[in-house]
Amino acid sequence: MAKRPSNRARNIWTLDLLNIQPADRVLEVGCGPGFALTAAAARLPRGRILGLDHSAVMLQQAEVRNRAEVKSGRIELRLGNLDTAVAPMEAFDKIYWVNVVQFLDDKDAALARLFDALVPGGILATTYVPRGRGAHRADALVMA
Repeated sequence: MAKRPSNRARNIWTLDLLNIQPADRVLEVGCGPGFALTAAAARLPRGRILGLDHSAVMLQQAEVRNRAEVKSGRIELRLGNLDTAVAPMEAFDKIYWVNVVQFLDDKDAALARLFDALVPGGILATTYVPRGRGAHRADALVMA
């Protein structure tokens, strides 16, 4: 996932949309192998980022890729989902996910949970690009 040029570009594009500020508190849902965590942490000299994923294998790759930032506490990694790994009182300036929405059983509940975790004026970015032969913009709009 971290090596595919289209995935890398999609993650950077999403981070650009967020306008991350140096001291922001950021949440990435479905952080996978940690490529976007690395890019986000570079924009957060005083901030912190939480990477959440349901896969221990992905979190292990994210930890290896971001060893120094994890050790310093700038990046925190948690295994689980929105309900089990993000405390109800945690608040984030920016939240994002890339190609995660299609895996959610209850999209409305997940989005409500994310909006609850945003500080007033915070930004949520969700990026979804359909895969497969013949996939096009209409497929993305159906998911939206």
